[in-house]
Formats: sequence, structure tokens, C-alpha cells
Amino acid sequence: MTWHGGRWNRGELPIVFLLLLVAAALRFVALGDAPRGLFRDEWEKGYTAHELWHTARHAVPAADGLEISRPLPIFIETYKGHDRTSALYQYLTAPVVGLFGLSAFTTRFLAALAGSLTCLFVWLIARRAFSPQAAVGALASITLHPTAIIFSRWAQQGSLAILFTTAGVWLLFEAIAENKKQQRRAVMAAAAMALGIAAYAYDPARLVVPAIVGLFLFVYRREAFPHWRAFLPAVFLFLAIWIPLFVYTLTSGSSRLSRVSGGLTVLEIVKNFAAHFSPGFWLLSGDQNPRHNLGLAWGDAEPWPMPSGFLGYGTALMVALGLVLVAIRLKKHETGTSSRAGIFLFLWLLAAPAAAALTNEGIPHALRACLMIPATSLIAGFALHCLADGRWCRAWVPVLLVVLGLDAVRTAVGLTLLGRTSSAAWNAGLIEEIRSDLQNGQKVYLSADIPYSNYAALFAEQTDPRKYHQENLSALKTRIVSLMPPFEEGDVHIQTMESAPYATSEMKRISSHMAIERNGPDLVVRYSDSPKSMNLTGSGLVPRPDSQGAAPRFKP
Repeated sequence: MTWHGGRWNRGELPIVFLLLLVAAALRFVALGDAPRGLFRDEWEKGYTAHELWHTARHAVPAADGLEISRPLPIFIETYKGHDRTSALYQYLTAPVVGLFGLSAFTTRFLAALAGSLTCLFVWLIARRAFSPQAAVGALASITLHPTAIIFSRWAQQGSLAILFTTAGVWLLFEAIAENKKQQRRAVMAAAAMALGIAAYAYDPARLVVPAIVGLFLFVYRREAFPHWRAFLPAVFLFLAIWIPLFVYTLTSGSSRLSRVSGGLTVLEIVKNFAAHFSPGFWLLSGDQNPRHNLGLAWGDAEPWPMPSGFLGYGTALMVALGLVLVAIRLKKHETGTSSRAGIFLFLWLLAAPAAAALTNEGIPHALRACLMIPATSLIAGFALHCLADGRWCRAWVPVLLVVLGLDAVRTAVGLTLLGRTSSAAWNAGLIEEIRSDLQNGQKVYLSADIPYSNYAALFAEQTDPRKYHQENLSALKTRIVSLMPPFEEGDVHIQTMESAPYATSEMKRISSHMAIERNGPDLVVRYSDSPKSMNLTGSGLVPRPDSQGAAPRFKP
């Protein structure tokens, strides 16, 4: 069996280097400012990384104070009795935060790095499975992939699951192409470790990654089974990592599992699965979550009327063509290296949304189906590989250049808008508002109704974790309150509606000019995810414009 890869040609490396440079630029440039504002999960990840760096422990808020974990906890629990997540993102971010300070950029740095390295591994997989030309096409696809870019620009575990899965699959390809026994065994062990880490990194990967491993071994059984003694230790290593994680998910993680997966029928699961392959999801609307979209910029008023599907236009065209070519080769019973790789990638794509289909919220869900991202780019590379061997190759070149150009323009516009607008989904302005008010000597009251309100205050004040562990929330200047406290002139109270716990960009403009002119729990400023629905409640309180035309002040 002949494997691709081979020698480098003179023109290949400069193009690959340029594309990797573009991929890094799209993920790192203005990382702290676009998205504008930190989502609440990012407050927790940034501060927990800060906490682990200084104390190697994690403080879990509970009803009777803080519960300090044992050293180097394996899972992070944001509140006592609530969801637990892996600590991988926090541990890998801890050195960055510890050495360069706690900020939006350092909190998101790992996601951008993971996204950039994922592009490298996608190229390596395509080069090994197909050809250097196809690998460049796959690299171009994931470089401009809108969902891959947005998932590389904010702190969440899915970016690590994508990285370690692609690294593990590349190592699997390298293992079956390796002729020497000792090297094959070492590469397989590395693959098992990478794929096990991917399963640990993100809950949905605990279902999808074992499926990908099983599908790979099935498709390449003729290469793997003759060397089963070299492969068996790696399989046991992967199972030793995965089985405890799977059991943990079904037991200790059952509260989250029941919340997102309860009450689904078989028909609903099938519909959820199919939704991840609909034209609307791929090309038009994505999954409707602003944090999962790049092309559609959710601003202060109306959304930007630009399609924001899961895929770029060029990738969508090539994926559709690649799937047709896979079907043709299956019909002809072709068993060549590239044909089998195409079959494996098709099966990978089918397996990727399995975990998302089992949930009952936010369907289709791009983040829970994030392992579709590398599969789609690799299938685009497979299509290019097939076209390069056909007589229609030259006819496709101008079409591909046009659609890739559209992808590039769309990506540039999406990133520009992402940095210039304040999305309600990103809690924009909240951290800056807390810091500004405290610096001005104002008392800041932060409603406990805001999810992760303690992490918002901890991140904004950059509280010393050792002091926080000793003094609990009394270590903060910001006061987290569940009931309305008595106000004094100049105090600031920030509270959100429970039905839409997001701050908007209007927070900065309004609350920084807000003055409470009498004592009492009468004034509540509520922020929802649209400035139009912002309202005041209380005893006859109405906004009154200042006579000089300045920003409104609020008087009873």
C-alpha cells in the first residue's frame, strides 16, 4: 500500500507557511478586543487559571462559604452541586496568566493557539492521506473556516478537543504508515494519549472521540490487525483514560447530562442529528447563538444582515462535492488509499454531531458538534485531490478562487464587526464598568442574579487568590448582593433580568452616569439583551434628560 506524504517540493513550503501565518493572524490579532467583552465562562476560566497558578487549588462557592479543593483538582466545579467541567483549559492557561497577568488576551490565548495548531494538523492529515496539493486546499479551508475562527477567539474547552482530536488522528495515520515496529508502537501510544486528552477536554468528545477511533480502526483494519500486538497497548491506554471519564459523566456529571439530554424520543434525536446537516445550518444561520457565529455580527440594535452559516461558501461547495465523490468511489468499490481516507472522513463527519443530537437545547449546536470542523475541511481537501486527477480540474479552478475569495471577504468583515460591536452575548462592558466605578471611589453592588457574578468581580478586581481563599467574598470591594441594599448618593447597582442574563453596551453609557439621589431600595436598572427592552422599575422612577443635553440621570 502506497502512502502519500513523500518529499517536499520547492513551492509547497512557502504557501503552507503563508497560510499558517494567516491562520494565526485571524486568531490572535486584536484577541482581547474581538469579541468585545468576556462571556461569563471566560471570567471563570481566567480567574481559575490565576487561582491555580498561585495556590494549585480551586475554591468552590457554597452556601456556607468557600470549599477549597485538594491540590491540583481534576475537575472544576463553579458552584457547589453545579456542573463540573474538565480543568485542562485552566491548567494550560495558568502559566500564561501567571506570567503575563490576568486579562482578556491571556485568558483567550490558549484558544487562539489551539486553533492555529489545529490548522497545522489538518494540513498534516491531508498530506498523509491524500497529496500535498489537497493538503494545501484543506489548510486554506480551515484557515478561513468561520466557525473555527470564532471558536479560536474565546476561552472554551471545545478548541482543545478539536486540537487533540486532529493531532491524534494524524498520529493514527502515521502509525499505520510506519514500517518499523518500535516506532509504530511509540506513535500509537502518542495517538492514544492525544485522543484520551481530547475526551477529557470536553464532555461531547467523550462520546464522539471513541467513535472516531473505532471508525478509523474499522476502515484501516487491514493495516492495523496484522500489527495488533503493537496496537493493543495503545488501545488499552486509551480505554484506561476514556472509561473513567465515561463513568464519571454518567454518575458525577449526571446533573448536567439530565439537564441537556432529558426527555428526548428517538424521533427527536434523529431530527436533532439531521439539523446539523441542513443547508440553513451550513450556509445561512448557523445555530443562532451569537457566540458560535462569525459572519453575523450582533450589534447594539439590529443584527448585521449577513449570512453566518457553520461553513464558508468555498468549504461548503467542496464538502458537497467531496461527499458525492465518496459515494461514487463507494459504488465503484474503490479501495485505494485516498478512497478509504475519504470514507473514513465521511464517517467522522457523521459521528461528530452525535453528542449534540442527544441534547435538547440550542439545536443545531455548533459547539457540541465542533469536531465537524476538521472533518469538513479534510473532506474539502479530498475533493480537491479527486479533481486534480480529473479532466475537469482546470474548469474548477476559477470557481474555487471565487468562492474562496468570498470566504476571505466574509471572514474579514465578520472579524471587523466582531471587534466594533458590543454583543449582548459577551457581557460587554461589565468588567470595565466595575473597574471604572471602583477607581472612581464608588460603591458597586453586583446582583447575585447575574450568573457567575462572583467571577465577574474577582476578574475585574484581579483579587489575590490566597486572600480570596481566606476571606471569601469579603476580600472583594464589589459587593455581591441577592437583596437590594440601602443606597447612598453615587452608588452603582448592576442587575440583569433573569430571563436574559446579559449586559449590553448600554451599561457603560448609562450606569457610569447614574446617580442615586436618595436612600432606599427603589431603583433597579435592569439590562436585557436588547437596549430597547431596558426599563426601570420602582416607585415612580423615570429617566429625565439633563437640561444641558448630557446623558440622562435618574431621579425619583
